[in-house]
Amino acid sequence: RCQQKCSTCPHMITGYEEQGIALNKCNLILGNCKWNATWAIEELGYRPEIVGWVYPSMTEIDNESIKGKYISMNMLTYAKGTDIFADIARQMPNEKFRIYGYEHSLPCFPSFSLPKNVEFMGKVSQEEMYTDAKLWIVPARKIVNFGMTIIEAMSCGVPVIASGCGSVIDDEMVIDGYNGLHVPMDDWEKGHKPDLWVKYVNKALENIEEYSLNAHETDFSRFSKKASADRFIDYAKKLVH
Repeated sequence: RCQQKCSTCPHMITGYEEQGIALNKCNLILGNCKWNATWAIEELGYRPEIVGWVYPSMTEIDNESIKGKYISMNMLTYAKGTDIFADIARQMPNEKFRIYGYEHSLPCFPSFSLPKNVEFMGKVSQEEMYTDAKLWIVPARKIVNFGMTIIEAMSCGVPVIASGCGSVIDDEMVIDGYNGLHVPMDDWEKGHKPDLWVKYVNKALENIEEYSLNAHETDFSRFSKKASADRFIDYAKKLVH
């Protein structure tokens, strides 16, 4: 128990304390991906010897009956780029689009609407999310941290188009031109233009069978429960010794 009184956390242990006091007291800080750990070292200044990473383990999904009707994404929120997704759908009226998960809004988020060819499905089973999708899009407006839906979609044979930044590249979550595509983010503002995303969506649809097969055959063993547990245990042993 860290005895800090500046949080409502019942355990009083959190990285969100004033000036990161709790993290500064840690013997080990684990991020959820390689990019996240690198960011903690390079941007926040934590010592490399106390920073590591363990992937959240992915859930195995029954993916025997891919129907491939919809271009889909996760979460209805500006931060995840749902407005970009909506604009892509407007420019592709003959395609069907779906958004899964929950809706999240803040007063600072711009308002936007969904066109008629976009359905907001809310929370459904993982099987339904991925078996109905032919393409998964991650038009994130913030740097992509670990993206569980990215690897879950690809494990079901659904190619992914994602903002080319963060763990998408550093952790090789999407292999550009193999199991999906990176939308360049060298120019952050230009990288979020719907016209650019439509170009990449059309490219993926032209190669959908190849990308889908490659996505399904991608080795996801590093995201397995065993791999995550083994890595965590290795870190724990180093602390003990």
